[in-house]
Formats: sequence, C-alpha cells, structure tokens
Amino acid sequence: MHQPTEQWRSVFQGEVLRALDDCLDARRHITDANRDQAEVLGPYADADADKLRSAAENIAKASRCLSASMAHMGAAEFLALRGCGRIPTEPVASAKLLHDGDDVRLALAKLQSAREHGRDALTRLRECGGHVQGVAFMLGGLPGAPFPAPHARASIESEISAVARELCYAHDRTVSMTALVIFATKPVARIQ
Repeated sequence: MHQPTEQWRSVFQGEVLRALDDCLDARRHITDANRDQAEVLGPYADADADKLRSAAENIAKASRCLSASMAHMGAAEFLALRGCGRIPTEPVASAKLLHDGDDVRLALAKLQSAREHGRDALTRLRECGGHVQGVAFMLGGLPGAPFPAPHARASIESEISAVARELCYAHDRTVSMTALVIFATKPVARIQ
C-alpha cells in the first residue's frame, strides 16, 4: 500500500480539526447547560423557566456539535481508507488493514475510540433531554396553581439531580473524546 499524498493528508487533517472544533463547542455547551440547570431552582422555591429553557437549548446544541464531530470523524475515516488504497475507487477494507505503524492507522484508531465516547455522551444528553422535559411539565403545573406546585418541588429536585448526573457523565465522555481527537491530530513519534 502506498502512502497517501500530502494533498490527501491535508484534507484528512482538515476533517479531524473540524471534529476537534465541534468537540470543543460541545464541551462549552455542556458546561453552560450544567450551569443553567443548577440555577433552575432557587433557594426560595422559585423556579426559573428561562434557565431551564437555556439548559435545554444548550443540551440540544451540544448534541448537534457531538453529532457533527462524529460525522467529521467518519469523513476522515472514509478519506483515509480511500487515500491509502492503491486506487481511490478500491479503498482499503478496514483501518485494521493499514500498514502497522502508519500514522493514519493510529489516528483512525484514536478517532474510532473517540466516536465511542461520543456515542456515550449523546446517549446521556438524550437522557438529559427527557429529564428536562419532565421538569418543564412539572413547572407548568395546573392553571391557577402556585408556580411550581408545592408538592412538585421534590420531584423537580430529583429530575434536576438526574440532569446534573447525566451532564457530568456527558462532559466526562466529551473530554475523553476531545483528548483522543487531539491525539489524532499529532504526528506519531517513531522509535528508531
């Protein structure tokens, strides 16, 4: 198998860098969502529906960024398998078939692991979305009832705690994903 051309490598690196940008944006949105959800319930039983709405928007933005990042990683893998093939219309069947020690093969292994972390983070963000919707429903209450209904506070607190746990896990997975993508952008040091 021949080495990919420098032009091909620059396109590959561009996809990886776009994946990294989206990872960093996802981390920022998760951090913002976590801050917002922590401020939904005030100390005097006041509920801030705007903070809840902001948390939901940041969770959705983080999900979009993670999905975009994973798409860029998939595009990078597609490019690598085509670029490392003898003929572009005959791609290498799998990253595992690339020559041992090849920078591209090692970068692809890191990107594949990063996508696994991304899938985990997306699962947790979907869970967050369900909890946020539950809180929104409870905050809406019944017409004419106090906002929120006094009996709903414990349930709202429970759902907010669940959002915090899921966001923490999603953030950890996103940090791991980001680190792997960063490593995929670095040339591999070879031992002579």
